[in-house]
Amino acid sequence: MALYQTQPDRSLRAKALAKEYGIGGHSHNFLDGSSGFVNHDWKGLEFDHYPEHQKITLKWAQVEQYIDLMIQSDRYLTDKEKEHYTPPAPVSVKPDGALTRAQNLILEFCQEEYDSEPDFSDLSKIGVAYTNATDEEIPIQVNVDLVGYRVERYLGEVLIDERRTKVWKN
Repeated sequence: MALYQTQPDRSLRAKALAKEYGIGGHSHNFLDGSSGFVNHDWKGLEFDHYPEHQKITLKWAQVEQYIDLMIQSDRYLTDKEKEHYTPPAPVSVKPDGALTRAQNLILEFCQEEYDSEPDFSDLSKIGVAYTNATDEEIPIQVNVDLVGYRVERYLGEVLIDERRTKVWKN
């Protein structure tokens, strides 16, 4: 629930869900009383319904959309969960010396390396590098997150590296 209240980017929410679930699975009792198994990995969720072994696979983007619809229609949390849920404090990024310094360093880097300016419209996802790995044209993207104080590297859509830093003080 907190993810949906703090992260507006749908693709980042889908990636966060994939990371949160990881790789694994468990037996599951469905609402109709039948049983089955649920597997999860980097591709998504796979529901195996017994005894027919009818399988349904949802990609993480589909899971993200479904959760979003449940939240929007107030069907995600039970009444008991709502009683105990505390919404996260809103994240505010105020212009200060450290933020201005970080933006200036990113601007300087992008101008020197690419002769272009970075897009600062989303301070949690500032693209600073992009290339293709190998001849298969697999993209590599590097983003700076000035809200979460981290640098993220993606291979295609998969987060392969994340480095966090402490907040700089002037």
